[in-house]
Amino acid sequence: MKKTILSILAFVLILGGIILYCVVNSPKQQKLVLENTISLDRESMYLIDSTYFWYESQIELKDMMSDSLSTDTIISIRNIFQDTIPKVYIYIHTFGVDSVRLSVRDDFVVGDSDMSSDSIKVTFDKAFQLMKNSGLYIPNSRYCTLRKEVGSKEANPQYIFGNDKVQIYVDAVTGNVSDTNPAY
Repeated sequence: MKKTILSILAFVLILGGIILYCVVNSPKQQKLVLENTISLDRESMYLIDSTYFWYESQIELKDMMSDSLSTDTIISIRNIFQDTIPKVYIYIHTFGVDSVRLSVRDDFVVGDSDMSSDSIKVTFDKAFQLMKNSGLYIPNSRYCTLRKEVGSKEANPQYIFGNDKVQIYVDAVTGNVSDTNPAY
């Protein structure tokens, strides 16, 4: 009886040690990176339709921009594409969850310009720092959208930080920061 109890106890201790080792040494969840998700989603869209259009990327932070010091708190990213049918595809990446691709009805029209051939030179991290250091009023929001708006003037793609009351525009090519929409 004593031998059986000692064997069971030894087994439980060894099993507990293995589980603890696996938990401590398991790979940690990496942060979401906008540029990585765009790259992966563009490859996926190429397989669906090699002539695709990339219209928008939406970033959601865990904290309000006014409180957040870095972009390490991205909790979700949505990349919006359209094929030649035109069917809209939305790729949703959420921290700690597998990404999802949704298809939206065929007759949905995206109201922005295509960014597929644009050279995005400013990363989201850099745009966030430029916005924070701009001296402009930081919007009370958790959202940023990367898009190329259709307007009366030709403009580069913009990181648009803010909400319906206050927006800060960071040019995704030059890094220029403004509180007015460069497309108008």
